[in-house]
Amino acid sequence: MKLVAVGNLRWQKNYPYLIESFKKMPPKVQLDIYGQGDEQEGIQQQIDTHKLNIRLLGVRNDLEKVLPGYDAFVMSSFYEGQPLSLLEASACGLPALLSDIAVLREVMGDDAIYFDIKKPESLVEKVKEILAGKHDLLRLSINGMQKVNSFALKQDYLERLSAIYNLYLN
Repeated sequence: MKLVAVGNLRWQKNYPYLIESFKKMPPKVQLDIYGQGDEQEGIQQQIDTHKLNIRLLGVRNDLEKVLPGYDAFVMSSFYEGQPLSLLEASACGLPALLSDIAVLREVMGDDAIYFDIKKPESLVEKVKEILAGKHDLLRLSINGMQKVNSFALKQDYLERLSAIYNLYLN
């Protein structure tokens, strides 16, 4: 199973959680992380020390071409504003494994699999459930794409933005 995470390598994104989870992850599960940042060296050191099935792949400008090659998207953030990488992954049809925080539940509702960011074994359990066929990834994928397309289309965004401006300028 190939998982992908996208985001700056900084505290907010909680990559140490993924490191801890992958210490107990089944060996056939791989994680690729796209991004760069202040914590890159420390994360790479932990990956190397524990010989984890995680790769840091830097920044890409063509993620829309890369993301469809993965089985699921994972986000372990402590907090998010507008989770753009989640929206991009969902638009590409990836089911999402997400930290159980309010903003991510607000964006994806019941169309994602959530894990407890205080317990690294929670993500491991969810991945094992996926491998055992206990989650309908196709349904999550389709619903996620429909959800993102319902509110993230450029024209819809511009219309909502215009309505906000008109409300305060008139």
